[in-house]
Amino acid sequence: MPDFNGLEYTRNALLEELSLVERHARDGSAVNAGCACIEEKHLLNISGLASEGVTLASDAKEKDYYMWLANHARELRRQILDGDFSKRGDCVCEVCHEH
Repeated sequence: MPDFNGLEYTRNALLEELSLVERHARDGSAVNAGCACIEEKHLLNISGLASEGVTLASDAKEKDYYMWLANHARELRRQILDGDFSKRGDCVCEVCHEH
């Protein structure tokens, strides 16, 4: 049995959760079917996995990215739960965009 790689596990799990959020957003189940799994499950999983990624990554830029992702997922969840849909898509983070 191969050694467990926590960082690789976390990366793969994050990709799975992000893919599910995209699928639910695209297929309409997040809105049309009344499914609350994005805010009740997927964003919680994303923030938790990203927080773990901060502790597992050795590269500073990767750590910063995971911290941004964890905070962004928490903020998106808060906005959804509060019904605050005024903010959309304008990413101004300093992780994925150089300023």
